[in-house]
Amino acid sequence: MPNVVLQILGTSDVLVDGKPGRELITGFNLDDMQEIALDIRDELLGNLNRVDFPLIRQAHQYLEESPELVVLLTDQTDWFLAHPATGEGWREIISSDGHWWEEVLLAWAENQGIRCHCVRFRVPPEVESGVADWEGMAKQVTEFFNQFIQNSQIHLPNGQVLSFETLFIQHSSGTPALSSALYLWGIEQRLEGRAVEFLYLSRQGEEPRQHDGSHWQWRLKVPQIRQLLAVQDFAGILQLVKGDVNKNVEKQIWRLDRAVSFNLQALNLGLNPEAEILERLAIACWSERAFRERGQWMHWIFRIAGAFELVLKCLLVQQGQGQFVWQRQEDRSVDLFHEHEPVFAPITGIAKGISQGSFEGKKNYRDFTYEFEPIPSSPALVQFQNFYCNAPGWVLNQGTTIKFAEIRNDLYHALQGDVINQALDQKTQQLRCVTHSDHPAQVAVGHLEFLIGLAGMQGKVQQRVRDYQTQVQTIEEQP
Repeated sequence: MPNVVLQILGTSDVLVDGKPGRELITGFNLDDMQEIALDIRDELLGNLNRVDFPLIRQAHQYLEESPELVVLLTDQTDWFLAHPATGEGWREIISSDGHWWEEVLLAWAENQGIRCHCVRFRVPPEVESGVADWEGMAKQVTEFFNQFIQNSQIHLPNGQVLSFETLFIQHSSGTPALSSALYLWGIEQRLEGRAVEFLYLSRQGEEPRQHDGSHWQWRLKVPQIRQLLAVQDFAGILQLVKGDVNKNVEKQIWRLDRAVSFNLQALNLGLNPEAEILERLAIACWSERAFRERGQWMHWIFRIAGAFELVLKCLLVQQGQGQFVWQRQEDRSVDLFHEHEPVFAPITGIAKGISQGSFEGKKNYRDFTYEFEPIPSSPALVQFQNFYCNAPGWVLNQGTTIKFAEIRNDLYHALQGDVINQALDQKTQQLRCVTHSDHPAQVAVGHLEFLIGLAGMQGKVQQRVRDYQTQVQTIEEQP
């Protein structure tokens, strides 16, 4: 398949006898101009040596294999009829169009051995400033090309279809608004993985330059990356930045994606069981804020509920004087063991029993009482126990309470998050902040932080949270 060069023809890109062609398109009104343009056409078709289209010639000569050229010819006739201008301004507007030169261009190209196709780009009356309208041209170019170019094919008005391997966009022609719209459309195509390259041509005799628009591709991605960072969608970020950042940054993003999914085995961190539990707890504390702030309560509760269970078991290790240990099982998962057997007990029993020094469970498939050094009771501990497993439980609003430990029954077993979501959303709207001390989510986080401090892990957890925050900031600050 041949390559195709796509460009706009501005009247300043036309030379007649070495002078700008637009200077010849003069007249007192549109009819007058049309008559003059026809006379110029007839005169030049018999004297093609007098005319030159230097940017088209440069584009054709630059590519080693002769490309097909598709030239957009602006046509503001309809726009002009709906916006009758006064003074000298109207002549400048209407003479800037490329459609005046269509027949001359096609004859000249054939004479030069250039395969050239002309396509009229009609400017509708509703575009306020014609081809000088920045917003209008951006919209019109997008709509035009979405129909004109599809699946590496250009559908010409005469029904001919040009298939191409690479589309080269020559963006040195036309008004700033139009050439910029064409350039940004090309950038969008590259961001979507299509084969688009760019040509910069100069009227000052400089060599043509080919480029891929990588700087602007990256600048357009940056706001998307920041939005994805805010919601911790590292998989989405990885898809956006592939090829635009070095391999070390790609690897860092990949590792954050695995971490936020608690897939530590893929990270191969070489942690012992105790360190792995600390890491999982830190990930929950680092990642919960993003889910909380965007009201994704089921994902948020998943992290907070898991963190509560881990830190309660960490308290057993601390108070058990060696009875309880974290051990790795055959499937590489880590669980809490008591005298070489996994601890089997309801998590509510552990929560209630930490101030009593015992809780009921099973050992060797028989009822068993686990005993350990009790944690002295305190108002904060009593408040946690009421929040987690006693009345009044977790107060979502005046009429809705639930024991936090029972949330899994509603969410994970019955998939009934309706009441909880509605209550938390209403509280967010009321307080306008998910970190307000009265917000139920902040209350839950406060209880979790209390337990982490009780287990003597606050400093280590905070350090790991800061490490993850630093990694995210490093990605955000990529140049």
